[in-house]
Amino acid sequence: MINISNVYLNRIEICLYGKFDFTLYYQGRERRKWNWIGHTLRKETGVIEKTALDWNPRGYRRTGRPKRTWQRTIEDEIRRARRSWNELKGIAGDRNAWKLFMDALCSIGSKRI
Repeated sequence: MINISNVYLNRIEICLYGKFDFTLYYQGRERRKWNWIGHTLRKETGVIEKTALDWNPRGYRRTGRPKRTWQRTIEDEIRRARRSWNELKGIAGDRNAWKLFMDALCSIGSKRI
């Protein structure tokens, strides 16, 4: 296993920042994420990945743990697209509609930050 320090990786990122188009990298990362979500939502009921997407843990977080979860970031992106989670489940059933949704969501000009 290769042990590369974060300082070394940060130096590489700084060197590449001016030479590399990170928008394409981030767009590809977003597409892979939404592709996985669509694939998971099309799975049969009771599959562990599908129940994990709908899971709402009870209780409090420990001190020092981030309040921002991956699930909350996904929900925020869905809200920015003016959709609901149930609408997304319906869209995921149709692959062509899901691809159109992903194209609209992951295009470079769609970032509303």
